[in-house]
Amino acid sequence: MLYVNKINVSYGDIQVLYNVSFKVDEGIITAIVGPNSAGKTTILRTISGLLKQRSGEIRFKNANIDNLPPHKRVESGIVLIPEGRKIFPALTVMENLRVGSYPKKARSVRRASLDEIFNLFPILRERENQMAGTLSGGEQQMLAVARGLMSKPKLLMLDEPSLGLAPKLVDSVFETVKNLSKTGITLLIVEEHIDRVLEIANYSYLLENGRITLEGKGEDLLNNEHVKETYLGI
Repeated sequence: MLYVNKINVSYGDIQVLYNVSFKVDEGIITAIVGPNSAGKTTILRTISGLLKQRSGEIRFKNANIDNLPPHKRVESGIVLIPEGRKIFPALTVMENLRVGSYPKKARSVRRASLDEIFNLFPILRERENQMAGTLSGGEQQMLAVARGLMSKPKLLMLDEPSLGLAPKLVDSVFETVKNLSKTGITLLIVEEHIDRVLEIANYSYLLENGRITLEGKGEDLLNNEHVKETYLGI
């Protein structure tokens, strides 16, 4: 579904990604793991069109998207749930969800999408008229994911979805990711809880210092000696 080929990305004069290549197959969970400041969020921002690579190519469903602006990438089916949730706190839950269904194709099926969302996250139905900024951290994360789903994505990208959440809520986040995968949505996830995300990922990449240094099935990376020693403390 997604093919990233040798992209180089910089912030001004500071290069962050070096010849990064990877693919995301349709219908599975793909994870990118690594230390802080390795460039994981930069990858997602580049795929979304929020950043422009200096060189390299990004293809989505066999089409080059390098020159598509961010909103056109959303319309094509690429949706990012950003780090820190980034909901609209002064809008209600329902208004946040309606914003998510802005693309034309999504607007035409908004009612059906809302029914699906409320089945997946029943608490949001209870909170639909509540200001989003008054939700708990876990509820805000649910809303951020739900808002993304309202856009009818083909590829849903999640940037650190468990960031700042209590351990019990972290469990809920990963259960949600597994449930989303069962619906057929293709998922690309960046996550700080390396052991947890590798347990559910079908395929994973290790990003270190802006470079892909290791790849394989989630369980293979989980059992890799370098990963265990460096990131899992085993």
